[in-house]
Amino acid sequence: MSKPVKCNPNNLILSVTAAALVLAEGRTVDEIALLAAAFSQLSETLTTIAAVKAASGTDDNSSDTGALRLLESG
Repeated sequence: MSKPVKCNPNNLILSVTAAALVLAEGRTVDEIALLAAAFSQLSETLTTIAAVKAASGTDDNSSDTGALRLLESG
């Protein structure tokens, strides 16, 4: 079983904000919108993975490389 993640919420907020500022710097509105869409999809996918792990009781750090093999074969 994995250990709970300990993180100061204020530091997390500041880190995410700093990352967004760096990623947006020098980009057009369309490029920023595309980045936002990609990160939204990433967020939704991670939420789905967490929900599936919670529902199946597999809250471990083991890696299922099946998806990676699928991507490499395509």
